Amino acid sequence: MNIFRSSLFLLLSASLAAQTVTPRARAIHNSAIVVDTHADTPQRFLYENFDIGNTDPKDIGHISLDKARAGNLGAEFFSIWADPETTSGHFAKSTFDMIDSVYEQAARHPDRMMMAFSVADIERAHKQKKLAALMESKAGTPSKTTFTCCATITAWACAT
Repeated sequence: MNIFRSSLFLLLSASLAAQTVTPRARAIHNSAIVVDTHADTPQRFLYENFDIGNTDPKDIGHISLDKARAGNLGAEFFSIWADPETTSGHFAKSTFDMIDSVYEQAARHPDRMMMAFSVADIERAHKQKKLAALMESKAGTPSKTTFTCCATITAWACAT
């Protein structure tokens, strides 16, 4: 899959959420591996004891395995970022704890989520109708964070 097709699928996914679509468009969307390149959810896993298997309808705007399945989200890049202001003095521990929290969610929900370390893993998760969990680290200013996310998805798209 080239970068153009990856971008097209991402745009199609966003437009599907906003409008009624034809059966053909829905079929294209459902056949695609939809990738979200940034979720700050590890901070919620760690500091709020959030469970990605949560089905609380009041948890509006946050990722859940039910929402991921309903929207055909195939892969999520969970962002690992320790806020320098709140993690001063224990930056490394917070970072490792966030990484562990993503692994813990996958272990808690092995029927709906799996860790992914390669394109083959993402494709395997897609075939098994599981959310492929990847991680991306970010550091510094928002502009550096944006670059990291773009570089991560570009590298993934070029590898396919």
